Amino acid sequence: MNEMFKDRELVITDICKCIYDNALPFNLVKSSSFVQMSKSVAEYEKGLNPPTYHEVRVSYLKNTIDNMQVSLEKYKVEWEKCGCTLMSNGWTDGKGRSLINFLVNSPSGTIFLISIDTSKVIKEAKQMFWTTIFC
Repeated sequence: MNEMFKDRELVITDICKCIYDNALPFNLVKSSSFVQMSKSVAEYEKGLNPPTYHEVRVSYLKNTIDNMQVSLEKYKVEWEKCGCTLMSNGWTDGKGRSLINFLVNSPSGTIFLISIDTSKVIKEAKQMFWTTIFC
């Protein structure tokens, strides 16, 4: 029993160190994807090699984007059939940049579309409209 606790403590220490070293938010550990990842790693048992830089940056990112596009199709069909509402909100990040998030709302839920840096744009509706169209 003491040996099991000791092994867990080493693993948890490594996980926490990774979170701290990379300035990841603490609420990451509450994320369902973090929990699922932890379970998958534990089920794989010994010998799992972590993903390579290329796999994370290219291969699996492309797969994830492709899967996300497929999952968005059901929303897009609904938008054409039932209509939708384009929503936006503005905020200033820690570096003082003005950002605007654009989202689409429909009966199936709200989807994030894009975030645009509008620091160099006058904060008036007409200018924001033209900036959005050409971005």
